[in-house]
Amino acid sequence: ARPGSDGSGLDLVVRDTGAGVPEHAKARLFDAFSQVSAADARRDGGVGLGLAIVARLVAAMKGTVNLSSSFGHGAMFVVELPLEAVSQLATAKPNRTRRPLRVAVDLPPASRLAIVAALTDSNTHIVEKATEADLVILDAALPPAQIEAIARKQRTLVVLRPGDRSRLETFREMGSAGYLIRPLRAGSIIERVGLTLAGAVQSEPKLEEPQHKPGEAGSVLIADDNAVNALLARSALKAAGFRVDTAGTGAEALERMSENDYSVVFMDIRMPVMDGLEATRRIRALAGPASQTPIVALTADIDPDLEENARKAGVSQLAAKPIDPPRLRELAMRWAQPHRKAAE
Repeated sequence: ARPGSDGSGLDLVVRDTGAGVPEHAKARLFDAFSQVSAADARRDGGVGLGLAIVARLVAAMKGTVNLSSSFGHGAMFVVELPLEAVSQLATAKPNRTRRPLRVAVDLPPASRLAIVAALTDSNTHIVEKATEADLVILDAALPPAQIEAIARKQRTLVVLRPGDRSRLETFREMGSAGYLIRPLRAGSIIERVGLTLAGAVQSEPKLEEPQHKPGEAGSVLIADDNAVNALLARSALKAAGFRVDTAGTGAEALERMSENDYSVVFMDIRMPVMDGLEATRRIRALAGPASQTPIVALTADIDPDLEENARKAGVSQLAAKPIDPPRLRELAMRWAQPHRKAAE
């Protein structure tokens, strides 16, 4: 980042040391679903939306984005934003009428930095020794004996990964006053530190009971190279009683289909290695009942040509992305029920 060329505004400069962009591809590089070549999509993944989103965000801020590149010599992107400089940020003044809170942090560097940054203006002093601290923040990955030895003597917060929630009672029995869940957010850190020092007891969050027994609604395969999308879809369908498997490429989806029976498949069309339509064609060519499994293809860009290609590939239904959880469950129930009855 640097001041704008005319002395005002802000320029953001990104240098890419890759292969660069050939002349014929520059004009369409900021178009949605555009990549330099199909080989790039197969090798690197992605769907060609990143630069299109950048261009729209920059335009909304009344800025510009420019590309300079020579094929074979990388590329440079410059975003120019017409922002006004401010002389001083308005910040709340910390309360200095009491002794600074002394906090010891035993975490990996990135997590430690998040804690320190969150507490910077909160009348806090970071100390190195737990024995000198009012509060100790520990990594749950430390040896249990070490955690317990500190927690029995000092107020202690344990930092957990989302998958460690089942260990909360164990840490509480060791003497821990509370916990923080990664990823660490400033608001949560400040709130939890304050409540812990005030003596509030942090209880384990109650998880909603699933409405259905796992697997009673059927089994689903989600094929999507976007791990976040796959995780959200999996959570929504598991809550509806489906057993859910995931695949990150069309090739992986084909492999799973040859090994398992599914009630329905949700297939993202744009995936690396093997796209969704090619995977669908190969599934339809499998021997046995797997070839008849309903396949709902997901795409953010539906047009008549794609609809025709999807139909020819053997897609049962084409659905537009993004797709919300209620709609996802509706589609799963619609296609899973008749397929399950036919299998019976």
